[in-house]
Amino acid sequence: NTFSNVTVNELHNISRIYISSPVVSPTNYPELVIVSKEINNEYTGTDTVYISLEGTEYIETEPILFENNTCAVIFYGNYKTIDANGQQFLTVGEGKKVTINNMTIANAKADRGAAIINYGTLNTQNKVIFDNNEALYYGGAIYSTGNLSVTTTNFTNNKVSTIKYATRNDYGGAAICSLGKLTVSKSNFIENVAEHNDVEPRGDGGCGGAINVLNTTQAVSITTSNFTRNSARHGGAILINNN
Repeated sequence: NTFSNVTVNELHNISRIYISSPVVSPTNYPELVIVSKEINNEYTGTDTVYISLEGTEYIETEPILFENNTCAVIFYGNYKTIDANGQQFLTVGEGKKVTINNMTIANAKADRGAAIINYGTLNTQNKVIFDNNEALYYGGAIYSTGNLSVTTTNFTNNKVSTIKYATRNDYGGAAICSLGKLTVSKSNFIENVAEHNDVEPRGDGGCGGAINVLNTTQAVSITTSNFTRNSARHGGAILINNN
């Protein structure tokens, strides 16, 4: 069914119901902010909320945060691009679950997890793209201490930019820095860089040109994925380091 301005459990402007779950369809980034704040702070239901991007332009004005919500959240990007505009796009709080489908997240910047920082459960799948995101220290695209599952996702031209003391502090993971459970399959990592200086005696630089796994006792699985022209001081594609 298709609706207009319907409210369910304090979630407004529901466009339709999928099985028993509400679907909201923000047509621009300010509307996405409003919807996300309602889900995080006001929605009292436990049914999954679907966010379907059905506009044409999504230029970030402020980060999205899910830390108080009572439901799982599933994004359907419909192949739209979130231009993070030099900000971090999304934080997934401890105990929360977010799934992202067919969406590009680009041009994000932060100290860690430039596009997404995950303390809960994050799934990216069905042709998600992370492009041109940059963190100072950890996770050019994603920084995760929770459960992270990455399937049919492309990481291109993401970066961790700090060189000084990078080796000492394990800075890196230009695509992903994971300190929790990590599952990667059917994904591509292309030209991601943990910046480094290889000129001795002052060589220094990042760890894990694509993936940096740090200090985890959780399972790590990386299968059927391609790593092309990624670069780092240690672990040009992948570094797994338990200190």
